[in-house]
Amino acid sequence: MEQDLAAQLQFQLVWAGLIIGVLLGALIQRTNFCMANCFTSIRIYGSFLQFKAYMVALAVAMAGVQALVSSGALDPARSIYLPSNFPLLGFIAGGLLFGVGIVFAGGCATRILVRVGEGNLGALVSMFAFNLAAASTLGGHLAYTNEYFFRKYTVDFGQPSSLHGLLGVNPWILIGAFTLFLAVWFIMSAKEDDFLGVKWPLTGVALGALVVAGWYVTGDAAVKIAADEFMAMDTSLMNQFRPSSITFAKPNADAFDYLATATGSSMDFGVATVFGVLLGSLMAALVSKSFFWIIPPDKKTFLAHLVGGLLMGYGAILSLGCNIGQGLTGCSALGLGSVITVASIILGSWLALWLREKMWGY
Repeated sequence: MEQDLAAQLQFQLVWAGLIIGVLLGALIQRTNFCMANCFTSIRIYGSFLQFKAYMVALAVAMAGVQALVSSGALDPARSIYLPSNFPLLGFIAGGLLFGVGIVFAGGCATRILVRVGEGNLGALVSMFAFNLAAASTLGGHLAYTNEYFFRKYTVDFGQPSSLHGLLGVNPWILIGAFTLFLAVWFIMSAKEDDFLGVKWPLTGVALGALVVAGWYVTGDAAVKIAADEFMAMDTSLMNQFRPSSITFAKPNADAFDYLATATGSSMDFGVATVFGVLLGSLMAALVSKSFFWIIPPDKKTFLAHLVGGLLMGYGAILSLGCNIGQGLTGCSALGLGSVITVASIILGSWLALWLREKMWGY
């Protein structure tokens, strides 16, 4: 009976991941939203346009997560985003490396998947490099650096490392203050850009809603597993059904293992999301007639894709998530580590822009 329930929940999660991935891939392909651009556009152009869409997505996701928690459908403390044994070095170093990587790869982890669906072969190089580095950091030679250094020196909080838990305040107070700040900022900066139109606010709302949907389906499955007294004693099963949402750190490597080896990773929510994004972006590109084969124009661009992908894959595992995984999924659960990772990604991307200007003049 327990095996039947686990198999049924796994089946539901795979389909949910595929659907969410398709919607996410299509959304990003048609809007050209990119978490990398959210951060780098501030430094290059002084533009906060896409960053504001990210802020809207974050506000929607945070409110949705707390609503799920209040209803009993989600326990984010069981996720990887609120560790009590806090790997501070991993969050900082992983975020910095990931931030450098997104500049050289030309996009975040999600965006390179979308570009692969659009026919960009440079993004394909970045994707394979990302998968190689992520897989090695999870269970290969690079795993030693993670296990014996970045995971060795930790801070023990003795409780889940959520902002509201550590501060001892109601999470709705933090969400309310954040939303009020956004409202004031958007009104005061209304003449600086065209954010208060239709495209970017709706993009933010849709992206935030997809993150909430991911939390709901995985959180509901985790609650059902934990409610069974026999399943709750199975550590491997509890880990398998940990609540989460959209992220492309470990799932990218798992998807590669799933395709490459008969004994590799099984199809789960994360792997299905990866395939869904590729499918959704491909479908959107074909329908909109924006699918084109694009080859890296020179050796310098090819190497940038390669190095950027490697840095992103390594950094994403060190920091327990990519800019979507930590920047939206983790931050929506008000994770302190997620906030630190996002700040490090921003600093890393700005550092990479400075280095690129010095090295290549642009």
